Amino acid sequence: MNKKDAQNAATASDCNKDSEERLRRLVDILQHPSESIQEFLDYALKQAIELTESQIGYIYHYHEDRKEFVLNTWSVEVMKDCKVEKQETTYKLDKTGIWGEAVRQRRPIVINDYQERNPLKKGCPKGHVPLTNFLTVPIFKNKKIVGVVGLANKETDYDESDILNITLLMKAVWTVTESKKVEEALRSSEEKLKTIIETSPDGIAISSMDGMVEFVTAQSVAMWGYDSPDEMIGRNILEFVHESYHEKAIYFMTEMINGHLTGAAEYLMVKKDGSLFYCETNANVLKDKNKNAIGVLHIERDITERKKLEEELKDLAIKDQLTGLYNRRKIDQVLMKEKDEADYLAVIMADIDMFKLVNDEYGHLVGDQVLMEIAAILTKGIRKTDILGRWGGEEFIIICTDTDLEGATVLAEKLRELVAAHYFNGVGKKTCSFGVAQLRKDETIDELLLRSDLALYRAKERGRNRVEQEICRANTIKK
Repeated sequence: MNKKDAQNAATASDCNKDSEERLRRLVDILQHPSESIQEFLDYALKQAIELTESQIGYIYHYHEDRKEFVLNTWSVEVMKDCKVEKQETTYKLDKTGIWGEAVRQRRPIVINDYQERNPLKKGCPKGHVPLTNFLTVPIFKNKKIVGVVGLANKETDYDESDILNITLLMKAVWTVTESKKVEEALRSSEEKLKTIIETSPDGIAISSMDGMVEFVTAQSVAMWGYDSPDEMIGRNILEFVHESYHEKAIYFMTEMINGHLTGAAEYLMVKKDGSLFYCETNANVLKDKNKNAIGVLHIERDITERKKLEEELKDLAIKDQLTGLYNRRKIDQVLMKEKDEADYLAVIMADIDMFKLVNDEYGHLVGDQVLMEIAAILTKGIRKTDILGRWGGEEFIIICTDTDLEGATVLAEKLRELVAAHYFNGVGKKTCSFGVAQLRKDETIDELLLRSDLALYRAKERGRNRVEQEICRANTIKK
């Protein structure tokens, strides 16, 4: 592996490590035993501080209607070092200095030299913990800012990776926080049943033992998109469940009634207008004073957003954060799978020509934009059966299933022309070089990749902006 390949591999490895570390910390937060939401957010802040290698931090709730911040938690280090005589817990937005800019500008704010003069700063009160640098990120829910997290005093500069990590981490934490609020309300159901029925964000329904709906709350009516409880009462609960989940629903209800199953189950539900949503239902048998079963209580929660978040977290593990393409780990998995299943398998390696000059002359933000545009061009140009990924740095890979060398070469030439014809704003024309190789009998994936790399190098050596085939066997080349 030459120096360039090593650098590309290191970059891909760093991205993977970032995703893995963020996922690890999120799992750690979710599994941490917390007696209250306050403890949960305290621990989440601790993990955010460690993830960004900061020294101090805070979490504030924010009320957009009142334009008001309410302190939720400071890090332990702040409480130790803060000598401010009168420590406020509530702040109006118009009274805040630069730390309120995340709300005013509705975006993350980074200051890597806090001592530098800045007209947005209003100064710190006497006894405030000294700051060297600062990152603050707004937390959104339904396009409203509901909170802000602030971190400070990292030994190195805050960068885009810190912003992305904290944005994704706190989005997940806030979603769980909202769920925990609901769970805490439900735990007090014995004392406040009437209040919960009237105010719970979850839907509540009661059915007969044979599944006929007898009672629904306004939340259930709204969740399924009906206008009144009368439209739901008297109908079988299976009418509200997507047919693909009928068998599961019947099995779960039967086993629950017979005392063999407890807990929640997830179903795909059908609204009045035919649209679908995911619902988590916790069903329990209702009994009279003689312990005779008289019905079933259903507590229903729309978990569509949670399911989306789960999919996003899965994507983080297998997709490149910048381009949204499969990352190297996922591509390795696909290659191994296709090697065993495909009749023919070819690989195209693509590398942006003279890409370093783009970063050097225009900066990394422009370089990132070029990478994203080329990813979009390649995505549009490949076939439905092809698999596209970012191999690392400015290098991409296309896995061509059931395709021989000539077919892959034709595709590579098409992609080369598409890239060469594209005009990149602020940069102008850019080109890519392509290397193509087909898997041979008894050849390993590593040998296939080596030959495609050699073909790519040949394209570079012969003037760039061209497609080359590598026909030699890898073991012959090594000799």
